[in-house]
Amino acid sequence: MDAPKQPSNETQRLEALKKLNILDTPDEERFDRITNIAQQFFNVPIALISLVDEDRQWFKSKQGLSVCETSREISFCGHTILQSDVFEVQDTLLDPRFKDNPLVTAAPNIRFYAGTPLQTKSGFAIGTLCLIDSQPKKLSSTEKKVLNDLANWVQDELAHNEAMAASTIIRESEARLNAILNTVADGIITLDSKGTLESFNAAATRIFQYQPEEVIGKNITILIPELYHNEHIGTGREVTGLRKDGSTFPMDLSVSETVVADRHFYTGIMRDITERQAIEKELLLAKQSAEVANQMKSEFLANMSHELRTPLNAIIGYSELLTEDAQDVGLTQQVADLEKIHTAGNHLLSLINDVLDLAKIEAGRVELMPEKIAISRLIKQVVTVAQKQIEKNGNTFNVICPDDLGDCITDTVKVCQVLLNLLSNASKFTEQGQVTLSVQKENSQLIFSVEDTGIGMTPGQLDKVFIPFVQADSGTTRQYGGTGLGLPISEEICQLMGGEIKVNSAKGSGSTFTVTLPIDISTLVKIKTYLAEQPKENTSPESSPKGSILIIDDDPQVHTLLSRHLNKMPFKIITAQDGKTGVKKAREHAPSVIILDIMMPEMNGWTVLQILKSDQRTAHIPVVMSTFLDEKKKAFELGAIDYLNKPVNKNNLLRVVSKAISNNKMPEILIIEDEVSTIAKLEQALENFGCTITKALNGKEGVNKIRNHFPDLILLDLMMPEMDGFTFLEKLHQLPNTKEIPIIVMTAKDLSPVEKDLLKTSTQQIITKTSLLMNTDDVILQIINRIQTSALKAYDT
Repeated sequence: MDAPKQPSNETQRLEALKKLNILDTPDEERFDRITNIAQQFFNVPIALISLVDEDRQWFKSKQGLSVCETSREISFCGHTILQSDVFEVQDTLLDPRFKDNPLVTAAPNIRFYAGTPLQTKSGFAIGTLCLIDSQPKKLSSTEKKVLNDLANWVQDELAHNEAMAASTIIRESEARLNAILNTVADGIITLDSKGTLESFNAAATRIFQYQPEEVIGKNITILIPELYHNEHIGTGREVTGLRKDGSTFPMDLSVSETVVADRHFYTGIMRDITERQAIEKELLLAKQSAEVANQMKSEFLANMSHELRTPLNAIIGYSELLTEDAQDVGLTQQVADLEKIHTAGNHLLSLINDVLDLAKIEAGRVELMPEKIAISRLIKQVVTVAQKQIEKNGNTFNVICPDDLGDCITDTVKVCQVLLNLLSNASKFTEQGQVTLSVQKENSQLIFSVEDTGIGMTPGQLDKVFIPFVQADSGTTRQYGGTGLGLPISEEICQLMGGEIKVNSAKGSGSTFTVTLPIDISTLVKIKTYLAEQPKENTSPESSPKGSILIIDDDPQVHTLLSRHLNKMPFKIITAQDGKTGVKKAREHAPSVIILDIMMPEMNGWTVLQILKSDQRTAHIPVVMSTFLDEKKKAFELGAIDYLNKPVNKNNLLRVVSKAISNNKMPEILIIEDEVSTIAKLEQALENFGCTITKALNGKEGVNKIRNHFPDLILLDLMMPEMDGFTFLEKLHQLPNTKEIPIIVMTAKDLSPVEKDLLKTSTQQIITKTSLLMNTDDVILQIINRIQTSALKAYDT
């Protein structure tokens, strides 16, 4: 048996059939009359009007058959709709396509079939008029013509169905349109080219208080006295409407022009905006009140920021200084007490910063500061800060950062803030476990993950982690402390940078926080060059050689703290307690660098910075802003070269000042050392001070690197394989122009007098490895000072 194939236009054919709305409808006398005539004329037991649906043939009219439909797969009519004329099978048992068809081998035992396709006006064959007999038969040409004529009759009746369906659609469409016009809130009217009203919906009646029969046929000026329709076409504008009682009101009016059969008419859509204008006025007043309140809040936050942080600055700064002094004289107990004071001060400062940070984010006053940075360097900065805190609870800190991640353009400070917050939480809620920081690059995104094996969270606790001032468990605050602001702030920062933060956790199984950020956030902000322009050469006779640092701050305690932090640098410290005095001393002394506070009475730091940068005598002096405010962008735009947040960390201060004095370029240092652990510690400490590091694992490798590029300083180990430090010095001084490179020798060896004399002639300093590794920061600072002192001497000559 051959199943009928589908026509090439099957989809459109089925759509045409369904549009007739005739499938599964009751019997109709107009169709039954045709099948009755066919049955009688052709003297056959069965005559059908069959409509071929998707998977069946359904009989709209049937003579001599009781079933209403059969499967399309076994249908004869399915073959007929593929033909353009009568399809005849004279004896099915002799036709291989049909001899095993169930309709042939069983009831109704078809032996003869003849059918002609029924087509819609669009030419789609939707069914057949067919004849069936249980005896073989053959139609004459005359009979075939009669069958076609009867099929045309059926098609005419079906066309009537199409017309009826179209008429029904039009009536329903008109009914829907009228329903819409009479239920919309906007008034809708139509008028001819002379302005005569032709229609008027229910909303227009409510707006103007006229019934349609009162205005239709009258001019539009009865409703809108000053209408100039040509000016309103295609626009929405405010006009004055006139009600039946003579009162006027504001309304929005849009007019569109339509042309039908060369006749122009206009549709007007209008809305009474009396209430909207009142609301807009209230909103404007509310907005103005909110702006005043917001300004007052901003001023309050700024004042509170200054008032709270100023004493904290002293507490944190002096406790840090006293800790160093106590360590120097061996007061172990006092060191522990002072560290508790220092820790408590930093904790309180962190809580205050969280509250103020959230307020700034909510006020939309946080701006991004994109900069290009190696992803590995970014991770290294985070690890340096987080390592001790994580290991304090007996945790193992794992870092997964592939070497081939390359660079990113991001706000380094904010990314570090988010990651450090997540690592802080991980270490806080994990003891004797694992904390893992990983980063990977996926297309144009960076994916950071902080995973711990700590206490974890329940589904209910997970729902609360990003809600401000709410912690996952009320007992958490009592046991672990905190404000519940760290994660909400982190989420806001991620969203600000076009990213997101997600968490996955289970009670008792630890937590994983995943941060996804664009690898380049420069598209999110309008990038500006924040570094100040290079100042013109200062030719003022009042300029004095470099060698001093000017601190401008209204708090005398800041003078003391910064002076003591800077006392190991080879510079004179000058102070000023107000902006006016600061400007005067800057002009008198032309210091190497100025550290400038922002919040000062009478003349604030911004004004001082503008004066300094607009004066030829002081424009060249690098200025570092030091403040509690987060105003980096403004500082850089006004010409500052760097920015320190109070309370000022000693290492940050020394790094920034060293960088400023070195004309924004820190020393390039070559480390020649075979112990990887020593290199790692030195590299971390030097990079914290902003130095550029090159490494060599033996003397031979060191000589090769120097052939390519001269460093500002060499840190040299003596005991190395392949080429030791003594041989390296011989090879180095055989190279041209290398005698001026400063060399500091690091050694664990007890040197003989001869070896010491030999080294004195070719190096600047000898440091024991024990001293270096126990006092790394102090030794590094001495090294940087040595380089800068040499630079200053060169400058003075």
